[in-house]
Amino acid sequence: MPKVTDSITIGTMRVKNRLFALPMISNFADARGYPTRRMIEVYRRRARAGYGLVYVEASFLRQDGKIFYGMPGIHEDHLIPYHDELTDTIHEGGAKCALQIAHMGKYVNPLVSGMQPIGPSTKNAFPGLTPRVLTTAECEELIAQYGEAAARVKACGYDAVLLHATHSFLLAQFMSPHSNDRTDRFGDPTVFIGEVIKKCKETCGAAYPVLIRMTVEEHLPDGINLELNRRLVPAVVAAGADGIETSNGAMETVEYNLEPIYRRPGGSVDELASIKEFSAVPIGVRGRINDPRLVTKILEGGRADWVGLGRQVLADPEFAQKMFEGRYDEIRKCIFCDTGCTQRDFANLQIKCSTNYSFGKEHIEPQGVAPAKTSRQVLVVGGGPGGMECARVLAERGHKVTLCEKKGTLGGMVNVAASTPHLNTGDLRNIIEWLPRQLDKLGVEVKLNTEVTPGVVETLKPDVVVLAAGSHLSVPDIEGATGANVVSVEDYYLGKKPVGNTVVVLGGQEGAEAAVSLAREGKKVTLVSETATYADGPYLYMVRTKVLAQYLAETEAQVITEAQIKRITAEGVVIAEKTGEQRTLHAETILLAMGRTPNRELAASLNGGLRTYEIGDCVSPRRIQEAIHEANAVARLI
Repeated sequence: MPKVTDSITIGTMRVKNRLFALPMISNFADARGYPTRRMIEVYRRRARAGYGLVYVEASFLRQDGKIFYGMPGIHEDHLIPYHDELTDTIHEGGAKCALQIAHMGKYVNPLVSGMQPIGPSTKNAFPGLTPRVLTTAECEELIAQYGEAAARVKACGYDAVLLHATHSFLLAQFMSPHSNDRTDRFGDPTVFIGEVIKKCKETCGAAYPVLIRMTVEEHLPDGINLELNRRLVPAVVAAGADGIETSNGAMETVEYNLEPIYRRPGGSVDELASIKEFSAVPIGVRGRINDPRLVTKILEGGRADWVGLGRQVLADPEFAQKMFEGRYDEIRKCIFCDTGCTQRDFANLQIKCSTNYSFGKEHIEPQGVAPAKTSRQVLVVGGGPGGMECARVLAERGHKVTLCEKKGTLGGMVNVAASTPHLNTGDLRNIIEWLPRQLDKLGVEVKLNTEVTPGVVETLKPDVVVLAAGSHLSVPDIEGATGANVVSVEDYYLGKKPVGNTVVVLGGQEGAEAAVSLAREGKKVTLVSETATYADGPYLYMVRTKVLAQYLAETEAQVITEAQIKRITAEGVVIAEKTGEQRTLHAETILLAMGRTPNRELAASLNGGLRTYEIGDCVSPRRIQEAIHEANAVARLI
């Protein structure tokens, strides 16, 4: 079985190893679709990191297929010189490169494209977004335009072209019975994609590699599935496809594409690899992979010919190099929070990485963070992700750093968030395991079990203080909120207090994960939200919210929204529903998950003449992303 460092041949393209960097929309192109300096420098770093093949993100082949404001274009010849610089940059880094051609079809936002969406049919169109159905002649014209775009890809110097035929993009819409009820020849799911591949081969030459990224399972009753793929896969290979990137999910089942933290790492690999038995060309798999050991297991188990990484490449662009050199502990593993990348993509914003502040700033800091002009003594108060990240960057810049944490362990609230008993949130722990290793490597002095007071600050005499003191659980001003039957979400997660068999969870946003976990234990659970929504707390986003709602629906948990909490008693919780009617929710335990309050005491007591900064939850309780990014911003100011 192949090793990750073995080369592979895809069509006529020989790739030096079997670890590929997948295409992820960054929104770093300009409004016209031109690659920018920012975008080019991101790919420069990626190419230098050792990946065998670097895919350049989805690029629109005509205006009515543009879905993101910052989406690159490959729709006109005048773009060729700009992509040519990008391909030169990737090749200089030692990698092969392919560009993904994309059209979003019926899901294109007219506010972005300025045009009405198009599609193979109106079947299962989103309400209010009815596409114009392509005529047979227009389908033939579009096939020709795919070929023209592929010819541009070749002219730009890309080593291959990748056709985006998954995730409900236009090609997938033609391939899926869920969105194609045509009666002409393009009603056959194999025809449109087959003719597109043939046209690409015709315009680029038979020897030019054409890869396709296609769906194995849409997880829809009438969608693409394994049985249909027994027809689709041989058809695309017969048409000329040289390799297949696999993926899952449709627009309606996006959780199978953008697998949230709750899913098992690599959990979709077996499903994706199932098409290998009837594929005559090599295939690649992906899916929530952030560990080199998992990459090795997939390849050496014969499940795929290569492995693709997406979100992990943002968290640590040097994953490949570190893996090949055996430096596993130095890899900053993705935490799969999706708040910097996926969430911002859906909002049509330029993406970030929650744990890697430097991503997207390669054009500003090509050599990494700049050394400080003057080395200073810096005291960092708080050992959560923000405090540790600030200490790390300060030390990298040459400052002498002392970090004090009042508890006996580092990690702050992430230790709690990563400990949900019956819901997989453990990947959050990745960042608080990586940071202490970096602090040790950089010589940061870490003092545990050390509460910082004004007296301690006076003794240490730092030049600068950075407060990353975190937050504490908010106790609502409700009668009975401190009663013996009340348990905090923290104490439940960490197993510090017992929870009864009937539980009312107060806090529909932050309490949703706890409600799922408790229900999976077999508890009788009622989740109470004071707003009209639930499961959409500040650290959640669309996909996690959807999956949490699904998980709750799979249990017998009851959800009550728009309820006013009147008081807590020994019998349970008295609420007023939106009708005004009051009733008691009987429960043995009341679990509080109603937000957090900043720890501001030290900031208020410090000498006003001391240079002081505040970051993270002690400013306002938010997400890991804000803590990490504020830490970096402050560390660069000192």
